[in-house]
Amino acid sequence: MPVIELPVNATPLMGGTIVAADAVAGNIGSNQFIVGQAVAPMTGGDLDALAVTLQRDGQTLHEAKGAEAKGGQAAMLMALINQIVEQGHVLHRGDLIISGALGGPKPGEKGSYTANFGALGTIAFKLQ
Repeated sequence: MPVIELPVNATPLMGGTIVAADAVAGNIGSNQFIVGQAVAPMTGGDLDALAVTLQRDGQTLHEAKGAEAKGGQAAMLMALINQIVEQGHVLHRGDLIISGALGGPKPGEKGSYTANFGALGTIAFKLQ
């Protein structure tokens, strides 16, 4: 299912700069998120070939393919599952695992956004 992450802008809290280690340590990527409609397994086909676009007020901010996830979608998911289990957590039916932003994070500027996840659906939202 498609997901849009709405992380905290931690840059001001970190003295104006932030590196990946800061983001991971602060778990800022999971602050808030919008979850799209659930889809049947295999609905999306080859998730590495899936084209994802993000637009604000009709202007394309980025386009990405599922393969841009480190090692591909399946490998990234398995790595995350293994990490979760290795840390002693138990996964339950319905748990949501977010593997990261395709195309990289974008600043949350005011406007109407549309994220198109191809066969997985579209998420539309507005930031005010």
